[in-house]
Amino acid sequence: RDRRDQENAGRLLRWLDELGREPRIAWYPSSGADTRDLLYLSGRFQARSPSSAPEPPPPDIFIHTDINPDCLKYYRGGHNQREGASISFERRETMPRLNLTCAPELAIPFAEPGDPRLGQALFYEAAVRCQTLGEFSVPIIHIVADNCAFCAELALPKRARFSHIVNLRTVGLGAGVCNGTWLLNVLSCFAWNLKKMSMPLIGWTVFPMVSVTLHPFSRESSRNPA
Repeated sequence: RDRRDQENAGRLLRWLDELGREPRIAWYPSSGADTRDLLYLSGRFQARSPSSAPEPPPPDIFIHTDINPDCLKYYRGGHNQREGASISFERRETMPRLNLTCAPELAIPFAEPGDPRLGQALFYEAAVRCQTLGEFSVPIIHIVADNCAFCAELALPKRARFSHIVNLRTVGLGAGVCNGTWLLNVLSCFAWNLKKMSMPLIGWTVFPMVSVTLHPFSRESSRNPA
C-alpha cells in the first residue's frame, strides 16, 4: 500500500460502524467514467426537483463496476466533471483484491488475461460541488470486474440488497456483447418491493427500492441539476 492507503486503512469499516444500520446501496454496472448517479440519486436533487411519482429514499453508498481497467484513471485522477458539477475522489482506501471470474472474451478488448488491475476494489469519498445542489459528499466503491461475475459470485452469494440498480448502458453490458437481459432476470433476487413507475421528465424508469434506469439527459431538462 502507498502512503494514502495506509492513512485511510479501515475507512469503509468505520463508515459502516458509524452508519449503524444496513446501508442503502446503489449499484451501477458498466459505469465507465459516468458519475451522474451521484447527482441524480442524491437527496438534494430529489428535494430540488421532486418527481410527480413517489421516489425511494436516496442511497447511502454507491458501487460502480466495470471490466475496463482504464476507468481507474478517472477515479485515481481525483477529479471528474459531470453535468456541470465538479466531483473529486478523495481519501482513497485500496481494498483486498476480488478474485472474480473474468471470461477472456470479455476482458481481452480492455486488458490482457491476468492483468493485475482486474479485481481491484477502491473505496473513495466523492466530494460533489454543484452550483444548484451545493456541496456534499458520498461514499463510492469502484470495482474493476465483469458485472455478471460480480453479481453471480459476490452479490448473490452474499445476499446483497440493492436499493437502486442503475441501468444506462443496456447495449454495452458485458463488454458490448451482452444486451443486459440477465440483469432484468435477477432483479427479483435483490428486491424489497418491485413496482415499476415512470418519471417522464427525465426519462427514468424507477423500480422503488430496486432499480433506476438512467437515460441520456438533456441539458434543457427541467430536472437537470446544473
